[in-house]
Amino acid sequence: MSSVDVYQIEPAFTDDRGGIYDLIEEEVGHTGLITSTKGAVRANHYHKQSTQYTYLISGKMELKTQPVDKSEEVRIDIMEPGCMAVIPPNVIHAVTALEDSVFIDSTTLSRSGSGYEDDTVRTDPL
Repeated sequence: MSSVDVYQIEPAFTDDRGGIYDLIEEEVGHTGLITSTKGAVRANHYHKQSTQYTYLISGKMELKTQPVDKSEEVRIDIMEPGCMAVIPPNVIHAVTALEDSVFIDSTTLSRSGSGYEDDTVRTDPL
């Protein structure tokens, strides 16, 4: 599925103090820190307008994605620490924690008010 990017983040700068990792260089309306216990399933939805960015800090997760029109088969990616997934609008997505996991989740729309919920469409499990 060419519309979803899943890749390992490389440092933009490193020296003897450590590294700087550029995660998102777009306008973001919301960023949350999410914890998931092993076996937990999250999402099973898509966004009509918002792009979602998911960055795994620790653990291991399985990411399933599929276009809303189901023009492609379900894609499965295994995310490990340092991995970023960029999920555009109209792509169904679900994550399953293969281990206890911690990740940062950002969307281009804010979660305040009804904007996020109006943009989010729940789906059957992938």
